[in-house]
Amino acid sequence: MPRYKYSPERLAAAAAQARSVTEVMRLLGVRVSGGSHAHISRQLKRFGIDTSHFTGSAHNKGQRGVRRTTSSQLLVRLPAGSRRTPGSRLKWALDDIGVPEECEVVPGRSGLARPAADPPRRPPQRRLPRQPAAQPQDPLSELPQPDRHLRRPQQERRPAPSATTT
Repeated sequence: MPRYKYSPERLAAAAAQARSVTEVMRLLGVRVSGGSHAHISRQLKRFGIDTSHFTGSAHNKGQRGVRRTTSSQLLVRLPAGSRRTPGSRLKWALDDIGVPEECEVVPGRSGLARPAADPPRRPPQRRLPRQPAAQPQDPLSELPQPDRHLRRPQQERRPAPSATTT
C-alpha cells in the first residue's frame, strides 16, 4: 500500500472546510506555492475528494470582501486637506444606494451634461510654420578649398631611354 504525505482522510477533512485549493494548503500547513498547489490538486483528484463547493480562482468569488468599504462609508464629507475619493467609487456607491444616474441639468440624460452658461471656448491658435534652425557660421568655410574631384594635371611623359648608345 503506497504511503502518502497527506492521508485521504486528512485531505477530505481540509477540503470540506476550505473554499479553494489554497485554503486547503493553509489548513494542512503547506507553504503556498505553485508546485505545492499542483501537488495538492492532483491528490484531491486522485482520491476523488469533492471540490464542487470551491468558489473558483478568486478566493472570494461569489462573496463580498471582508474589508470592503460600504457605500455609507464612502458617501461622507471628508475633512479639508484629505485625499479625494475617486469618481468611479462614488458612482458605485450612489448606484448601490439607489440614486439614478441622471443629469440634473438635462433631465432624462445619463451622465454629466455641460451647463448652458459655460464660458465660450477659445478659438484654436494658428501656428506658424517652423523655421529651420540657422546653421552656425564656420570661419574655415570662407577659405578657398581645393577641388578634390579634379584630376591632377598630367605631366609630359619623357620617352623611355633607348637601349642603344652610340
